[in-house]
Amino acid sequence: MRILFSLIGLFLLGTILWLGFRYGDRLYYRMLLNKATHEFLTQRESDAIRHAVGLLNRHPDYRPALEAAVEWMVAMRNFDGAWELAAPYAMETLPPATRYHLAVCAYVRGEEAQALRLCESLISPGAQSSAVPIPLVSAYPALARGYTAKARTLLEGAGNRYQGNLLYHSLFGWVCYVDGDAVRAGEQLTQALQCGDRNPRARLFLAVCHALRGDLPAMAMLLDALERDGHNGYSKATHEIELWQNRIRNRTYISPDEQMVHRQRLIHLRLADAAIHARNSDLARADETLVGLSRDFPDLLGIATRRALLLEQQKQNDAALHLYRQEADRLFLAAYKLLLLDRTAGETSESLLLRRYLTTGSLVLDARAMNPSSGQAADRGWLLTAAGEFTRSFTVQSTGNYSFDLIARGSSAQGIWPIVAVSIDGKLVAEQYINSPVWDLYEIRYPLLSGLHTLNLKYINDFVILESPERRSFQLDRVIVRPQSN
Repeated sequence: MRILFSLIGLFLLGTILWLGFRYGDRLYYRMLLNKATHEFLTQRESDAIRHAVGLLNRHPDYRPALEAAVEWMVAMRNFDGAWELAAPYAMETLPPATRYHLAVCAYVRGEEAQALRLCESLISPGAQSSAVPIPLVSAYPALARGYTAKARTLLEGAGNRYQGNLLYHSLFGWVCYVDGDAVRAGEQLTQALQCGDRNPRARLFLAVCHALRGDLPAMAMLLDALERDGHNGYSKATHEIELWQNRIRNRTYISPDEQMVHRQRLIHLRLADAAIHARNSDLARADETLVGLSRDFPDLLGIATRRALLLEQQKQNDAALHLYRQEADRLFLAAYKLLLLDRTAGETSESLLLRRYLTTGSLVLDARAMNPSSGQAADRGWLLTAAGEFTRSFTVQSTGNYSFDLIARGSSAQGIWPIVAVSIDGKLVAEQYINSPVWDLYEIRYPLLSGLHTLNLKYINDFVILESPERRSFQLDRVIVRPQSN
């Protein structure tokens, strides 16, 4: 009997020792992890992560250390570190909260198949947890499979609960982008980027959103980063820009304002397309894009300058100089129109602009010195309230193309503006509508031989009825004759 009790005592002692070794270690691990948790909560995040990873390295089977380290690394935006730390483990066996954090890591790294697999494992029956944002892990698979409406419903239903959540902003930006809401997509994707998002598709979509609003430097920065990371940012952006152009061209507009917005977007996209080709060293294609843009939108300023910059890169300096001169002429017209419309601009600034930008051989013909046949002097130039004309002889020194810039304004009657017949050397060359009540510049081009010429401006549709309060009138300030590049 004594022997039996001795054996029982030895068995109990052995059991106690075994349990002590087994659970004593666990208790010690828990103490170390509690210390690391305290460090994380007191803003010593780096120390906490280092101690948790060190504990896991010594005891790879201690899952709480893995779970804490992954959560903390994701909170500190060390997505690569968290993913690599968990890679040796069977991720499907990890708790739902840890799988969610790893799904975010996979998404940010662009490993979409892994991210989808983890998200789907979280929405399967019996796997859901209060620590997992179910609307987000449900919206991602829906969006990836093309169910945009379902994804939008899930995300909008979440309200403001996930403000500041990387996955929420990135997925919402994706939804808005697919739906054509580029403004809201840009806002959401920018917030995702600020949260640490590096998902290649999210960065590509944000780059295109920047292109749509004309922010080409911001677009280029994102695409350059994608290229460095090996994601073919330039070619993918070109494809997305083409899709957006087709979407805009095929759009039915409900208002002139909407049409104007989309016109501007189309211009921005084509400029972005040219910029991408230039950045990808395809200068010929970039120039071809700009030529097409100039042809489709002849009123745009700045296209010739962009083309000239490309030609400079190709050492075609003479062609670049020609384009710069063309742009200088158009910029002069724009600057002069600005002065005419700006009531605060004085005569001094106008004279300075004329002296600075008028090319050699230019002439300025004042209306009061153009032999007006009727009318009267006005606060500026000469006013015709009835039929009348201006005639003036002038001499040009060289043969070539010339621009005749009429600085004029008018008043309408019965909805019709004044019409001025422009004749040179007795030949009618244009009938110009003066369709602005404020000073504006009207450009007419005509080739001249060197020598003496005569300019005639005839106001041909005057409207004067004594019983009517309306008076159609034409007021001329001056005519600028400028030689153009041949």
